[in-house]
Amino acid sequence: MGGFQTASSAIWGAAFVALANALATLVGVYAVDVYGRRPLVLVSLVVVMMGLLLLALAFGLGDSLGGVRPVFTMTSLVIYLVGFSPGMGPMPWTINSEIYDIAFRSHGTAAATATNWICNLVVAMTFLDLCRVVSTTGAFLLYAACAVISFGFFYKYMPETKGKTLEEISSLFGKDKDVTETGFTPLPPPQYLEGGIQ
Repeated sequence: MGGFQTASSAIWGAAFVALANALATLVGVYAVDVYGRRPLVLVSLVVVMMGLLLLALAFGLGDSLGGVRPVFTMTSLVIYLVGFSPGMGPMPWTINSEIYDIAFRSHGTAAATATNWICNLVVAMTFLDLCRVVSTTGAFLLYAACAVISFGFFYKYMPETKGKTLEEISSLFGKDKDVTETGFTPLPPPQYLEGGIQ
């Protein structure tokens, strides 16, 4: 599909992509407390957009790229992963652990986790059908459009939480309101008894 002619070359290409993914993730571990969550997410989305547009171009040009098609396709995928792995990969989990009030943190984390995996399932189950309906180029263009929308949303609504206490983060999201207004029933605080949490 990406222009590889042999199984061996495809496997080596996949190994290189996996290595790039792992290295980019390590960059995110370092960068999150140096540059902050918001810049990392926004830059990540810009690079993700570039990677997806290049993938759309790779499949759009197809065989006209000749022998460089596999290299162009793999490079586009690596650019996507270099953008995704340090930012949009880990940052949602980091931010989710910070933004919820303790009273309903379990509700928020559970909802976010379920939403994440449901969306992953939808993308995985619909990708091939989407390629058949709108072409592989069209599928990657659609994903790039989703990245553009995400960038606009996070640029407008996502504050920086780096170096802030939970109380300061709560004030960023207007959490000084009574939590009963949210519709959630706050969980009672744990009772510490001799021998552990009751």
